[in-house]
Amino acid sequence: TLKFTETNYEMLSGGRSSITGTYELKLEKFQTGKLMSRIIYDGKTDDIEQFVEIVDGKLKVYFGMIAADGTESLYQKIQVAN
Repeated sequence: TLKFTETNYEMLSGGRSSITGTYELKLEKFQTGKLMSRIIYDGKTDDIEQFVEIVDGKLKVYFGMIAADGTESLYQKIQVAN
């Protein structure tokens, strides 16, 4: 489970917090040439690139080189923060 605020994130596993920190979104060209939002965790710009987009109301995360050994993850919103 991923939890986001305006500037912070929390990754939960089994209902318990496993990783927390800050993130930022930057507009960059994705592998297809399409302009997309790259998510950068904790200011680590040299990490494997992850791009995100909202598709049909769900968060889609692209990790690594999709045409090779990269992955796509799809997240459904389960709660709206107040």
